Amino acid sequence: MIFTIEAEEAQRKLKRLSEEETALPPPVLPPFCPLFASLINILQSDVMLCIMGTILQWAVEPNGYSWSEAMLQRVLHLIGMALQEENQHLQNISEDNVLTFTFSEKISRPGAAPNTSPSILALLETLQNAAHLEVHKDMIRWILKTFGTIKKIRESSSAVPVVEIEGSTMEQVLIHALSTYDLGSLSV
Repeated sequence: MIFTIEAEEAQRKLKRLSEEETALPPPVLPPFCPLFASLINILQSDVMLCIMGTILQWAVEPNGYSWSEAMLQRVLHLIGMALQEENQHLQNISEDNVLTFTFSEKISRPGAAPNTSPSILALLETLQNAAHLEVHKDMIRWILKTFGTIKKIRESSSAVPVVEIEGSTMEQVLIHALSTYDLGSLSV
């Protein structure tokens, strides 16, 4: 644990010296092989979004005892991973591909009734100004900046077709995945 903290501080010091942002975003993930490519959708599943929103909501309340800084750091890391994944999808999309990873759209929607919780994006904007979260402000700013970049890319290429998987059953998603990939080439 000590080495991790020292490594983070060394990275931040190097970034300060070169006058860069001091946020340490998650690395860009390598692409999964086709058989496991749909695993990335876990990041935009309803359950994951609910967990992220709940932890961010707890962090908004400065006297809340239900969350820890480690939980918040992990949620921010997962949000960063998902945004980088969506950015990769947007950059690698061609005219015949369909975009199925729509994390940025999902985090900008408020919660459904009866809960009507604020959107993850709104919570992040609130947390950006929270005095009790000074340690995480660089990462939150990086997330909001990356979200803005993705939003601009989406607006400039608004003709990109989007397939919504959220409302589908797991069986429908599996059938779509199986029909997309040639499983005949697999040997047992």
